[in-house]
Amino acid sequence: MAEYETLIENKPLKLEDFTTPRVIIVSDGEGSGWKKPLRWAKENKIIIDCIALLSSKSGEKTLKNLAQSTSGEFILPTGIDQFLLKLEWLANKKDAKKQEDTILCLDSSASMSGTYRESKEKKIDGLKEAVNKFLIFKSKADSRDRVGVVAFGTSGFNNVKKLIDLSTNKDNINAAVRRLTPSDGTPLGKGLKLALILLDWENRSNQFECFEASPIKDPELIPSGTKCVYCEKKGGYNLLITKETFDSFSGMYNFGAWQCPKCNAYFHGGCFTKNDFTNGKCGLCYNCLIPLKIPEDLDINKCSENDINTLSENTNIEMIPSSMEVWTEDALKQELAKRHKESSKLPEWEGFEDQFECPKCGYTLRSGWSECPICNESIRMGGKDQDLGKKIDEEVNNSNDLKTKSEISLGKSRLICENCGKEIKSDNQIVCEHCGEELKKNL
Repeated sequence: MAEYETLIENKPLKLEDFTTPRVIIVSDGEGSGWKKPLRWAKENKIIIDCIALLSSKSGEKTLKNLAQSTSGEFILPTGIDQFLLKLEWLANKKDAKKQEDTILCLDSSASMSGTYRESKEKKIDGLKEAVNKFLIFKSKADSRDRVGVVAFGTSGFNNVKKLIDLSTNKDNINAAVRRLTPSDGTPLGKGLKLALILLDWENRSNQFECFEASPIKDPELIPSGTKCVYCEKKGGYNLLITKETFDSFSGMYNFGAWQCPKCNAYFHGGCFTKNDFTNGKCGLCYNCLIPLKIPEDLDINKCSENDINTLSENTNIEMIPSSMEVWTEDALKQELAKRHKESSKLPEWEGFEDQFECPKCGYTLRSGWSECPICNESIRMGGKDQDLGKKIDEEVNNSNDLKTKSEISLGKSRLICENCGKEIKSDNQIVCEHCGEELKKNL
């Protein structure tokens, strides 16, 4: 197989460079016979995640061991709702540069007909709902990811069953899972073994082959109306491969389009390198999922933002919007350092001069407040208001018009009757509502 073992960074390409193998076990019991399958999974670097819907503590140690021994996740949900959320989280937990093959290994034993903790929903019903959401999030995370399903505990204590092979068709997978009915025991080991057989990782690794993608040098060779398979799967800005897009990508990457040699799917010149995993040299076909590499003798250029904008002007394609501000990593670091430096020169914040603390709860108050909004303590004069009171006394004593303190208080934000010392709620009052003292307003 030397003809396709292209050396990149002095390492031959392997299946694990393109695909991640994973098994997700959902079980409510301990089971047995899992040690040999676990050993095989560890040897082949297959990740095992375990979600424990346990009715008792008996199976927790087993499931935790399976997960931790393979760099997987062990999850013990607090309820069915969290179970749904955790399975959704696992759907998005992946290496973005790689396609993922996942086998769901589902417990369908009799105990799955019971409820989980405080939930009124049966575990088997929660499982079916969780699988549906898992598939939705999985397809959004990466349309290349495939899912297969096995069930253990079906129609017999030792029975296991393959529900569906690895597939990207979530409708077929859902239909297979919906037919599950709980019965009999929990042969966890046999279920895990069948999941590993379904992955067929060892044989696939030994038969791994990487194909050379075909560069297209003339846009006339591409049929009219041809779509870029990457843009179609990922929601790109321009699905069609036209002469304009071809010329644009030819300037940036030397090649305007690529073609898969197996399924004949087409890629924009730049889109092929978007799904690579190292140095723009190789990646998976978004249509047939075979590993593709760029021929070693070809040079793939990388362009600056200025080059891209120049090309977009020439082809009337706005690759980077004119309103978008482009920053380099160095420029961002400099700007961050500048802002840190400027922030260190800012004066310390000082509170308002008319603030004081509530004597009961310590909440910060402003002068003119008659009551603390936190503890409802009545506020007469305190803190800064003491200075305000002194100022009022001085004004009364020094006034030639012999204005009363009631009169002066009317000019402040808080109205206090001097006769009884109580607050006047309205500044339109002529007589104190508490004691009947006349309030003069000749300030």
